[in-house]
Amino acid sequence: MRTTSIKIIDIKYANFDYYLNPENREEIKSRSIRKQFVYEYLIQNYLENYQNTVKHWSINSEFWLPIYEKNLPALTPGHKYMDNYVKLTGVNIMTVIDSYIGS
Repeated sequence: MRTTSIKIIDIKYANFDYYLNPENREEIKSRSIRKQFVYEYLIQNYLENYQNTVKHWSINSEFWLPIYEKNLPALTPGHKYMDNYVKLTGVNIMTVIDSYIGS
């Protein structure tokens, strides 16, 4: 049986260096991670009111962080973060801007 999941994406303005710096860990936990818990909690409560198959969907969280390099793809998978609770993903701002200008 295939597991269905919901992905919660939170677009951030800080870069990988900020999130990977151990000195920022407590601030990140108190602000960003706590907000993710609230999002997940609200979605879980919503899903519990629906059919058995829907209420068992998994919920995954990602933080999308800016990258400013032309030769990278639009999305660059990062690694799991905060004990595998959140996945960090790089968003190549230059590629996104080029796609808007080129359209």
